[in-house]
Amino acid sequence: MPVCANQLPYIWNGNPYSLGGTYVDTLLSTTGGCDTVATLNLVISALIADTTNAAVCANQLPYIWHGNPYSIAGTYTDTLINTSGACDTAAVLNLTINPLLTSTTNAQVCTNQLPYIWNGNPYSLGGTYVDTLLSTTGGCDTVATLNLVISALITDTTNAVVCANQLPYIWHGNPYSIAGTYTDTLINTSGACDTAAVLNLTINPLLTSTTNAQVCTNQLPYIWNGNPYSLGGTYVDTLLSTTGGCDTVATLNLVISALIADTTNAVVCANQLPYIWHGNPYSIAGTYTDTLFNTSGGCDTAAVLNLTINPLFTSTTNAQVCTNQLPYIWNGNPYSLGGTYFDTLLSTTGGCDTVLR
Repeated sequence: MPVCANQLPYIWNGNPYSLGGTYVDTLLSTTGGCDTVATLNLVISALIADTTNAAVCANQLPYIWHGNPYSIAGTYTDTLINTSGACDTAAVLNLTINPLLTSTTNAQVCTNQLPYIWNGNPYSLGGTYVDTLLSTTGGCDTVATLNLVISALITDTTNAVVCANQLPYIWHGNPYSIAGTYTDTLINTSGACDTAAVLNLTINPLLTSTTNAQVCTNQLPYIWNGNPYSLGGTYVDTLLSTTGGCDTVATLNLVISALIADTTNAVVCANQLPYIWHGNPYSIAGTYTDTLFNTSGGCDTAAVLNLTINPLFTSTTNAQVCTNQLPYIWNGNPYSLGGTYFDTLLSTTGGCDTVLR
């Protein structure tokens, strides 16, 4: 009698049998006849064995075997019922689970290098990102991890205060002539982050100085900032600062005043010489000049003397008298000797005197 191992124990005449072999039993007659010597030839057939060795990747779980899901590596057994009368099948599953491959990328990038491209995707924020890379060779997929650190640009701020005459202000090779805030990116050639440079430019105007000068012609040249000026007008000079501040734009408004003119036309008689003019004696006709200094702050006086000398009038009296007519009275004076006599008759009209002889 063949039976399958999973059908044990085999019941024969009320007794269980689990081992193959020949068994003898005497069956007592219940009818009064002879007893029966019964013999059992028991053959035990082993179950059909079926072993499945499965190696799967973690991302392929659960593994389905005979309709059941398995997610943990190990050995599993199952009995497959035979519906055709044969022995059942003893199925064994040896399940091996292979972990996914791992790949870690540690990236540190500067803000001006964003977005960072990883596995074809852009990333603009620091953090940890995970992606699954499907295998193209039949192996397990790869769990890729990105640790992204974003470094800010290096900052550099220049606060510049310059004077207007120092323009243009050169910053990173570029000229700037207008006050304001300017930015520039300085590329780093050593692999570090670039520099975000900021310029805060303040422009101070030059200092101003105005000199209004009024001078007389005899005070020329007028010395201003070490330079001589002899013509009226407006002059501009830049005075360099010796203290580190801004230079000074100096303006000179120069007015030149002529000397006060004073002309004296003098006509005198020869007997009025010397002619005294401004304390000086003059005995020869001609034109004389003198400068009269002003003590009140005004311009001096350019004085001119036009001196004319008129000769005295002359009157000659030729008198011949006899001795008995002496003394001879001439201009009120008595004369008793012959000869030439001179006398001056003072003018009573403001004209020159008369020389009499």
